[in-house]
Formats: sequence, C-alpha cells, structure tokens
Amino acid sequence: MNTFVCLLGIDGGGKTTTLQYMRDELKLEFESSCWSNFRHMAQVPGISVHKDAGVVLNSLPPKSRAAAVTLITTLMYEANIAPRLGLNIPQISECFYYRILAKELIYGVAESWCYDIMRSLPSPALTIAIVNDPQIAYQRKRKPLSRYEYFTTPDDFPNFQTKVWTLSLEEAYSHSEVVEIPNDQGIPELANNIVKVLKANMRWFL
Repeated sequence: MNTFVCLLGIDGGGKTTTLQYMRDELKLEFESSCWSNFRHMAQVPGISVHKDAGVVLNSLPPKSRAAAVTLITTLMYEANIAPRLGLNIPQISECFYYRILAKELIYGVAESWCYDIMRSLPSPALTIAIVNDPQIAYQRKRKPLSRYEYFTTPDDFPNFQTKVWTLSLEEAYSHSEVVEIPNDQGIPELANNIVKVLKANMRWFL
C-alpha cells in the first residue's frame, strides 16, 4: 500500500501552513517531510551555520553541488519517507524532489547526473498541486527571501517561481497521478479541498 502523497507548490504558496492547519484544526494524523529539513547536510567550511540553502549551494562547484542536492533529496526519501511507508504511516512530502530538480535545471550549475538519481526515487501515489499566483505569493512572503527562491534579485521572484512551477509540475505529471487545486480562497478552504481530494483518491489515507 502506497501511503505517499506529494504536496506541490511554489515558494510562499501556503504548503506548510496548510499542513499545519490540517493537523491542528482538522485533526488529521500524518507525517510530513521537506527537503529543506536536510539542507544542513550540504554545509561546507566557512558557511557551516548559514541557514540559507541557496547561499550554501551557490558556494559549490558543479560536481559538489550535484552531490549536495542528491544527498539532500535521497536522504529525505530514504531516512524520512521510506521508513514511515514501511509502517503504512500516511506521509505528505512538500514538493518531494520535484521542485529542487526544477530549480537546479533553471540554475544550470549542477552536473546532470544528479537528475537521474533523483528521478530514480520511488514515486508518490498522488501529487496534489497547489496553483498559486506567483505575484501574490511574493507579496505574502514577509521575511527575507532565500537565495534559492529567485534568479539574481528578489524582484525576480515571480518570474523565477513561474518557471519553477512549470518544470516541477511537468516532473510530477511524469511520475504520478496529479490533481491541481487553486489556492484563491484562503488556507481553511484550501485544506478542506485537499481533504476532499484525498478522500476521493486515497480513502485509506484518512
């Protein structure tokens, strides 16, 4: 039984907030994972305490960058997702490897072998794609942007996120069933729509 679901969306799209709402308000029981939880695995001397994954990755040459993103994404699956799946624990991953692969394709620095390794990871049974307006997401962001969220300046955020969305959604459609949900009525409505999709497609999840 595949209890693995991917919740896909751009940066600032409400994924983390929605998952928290589903736990706290809707009382759903599941585990979640996000690649950024493993970003410390790519730390290097001189910036070992830096919290911005983009700064860390941008400090690395192509081979090391490819190794870093590969380590982060494979650890997310093998150390976090897979053990829970073995226990049939419902698991929602924020973007799985789809978004980090999309960003690496856009930046075009890491050596290409890392894409093959990421794509070799087992696929989720379902991807729920949250459709956001990148401009609204940009306005919603209240803290300094990560260097991994734009091209060269923060004002690039909407255009960058549009490209990320296109590539990550394409990747998701290539590897799992996908259901797209618009995020235009707030977190409670979004959370309830996600639950409806889960009930319709994966009743055992709930």
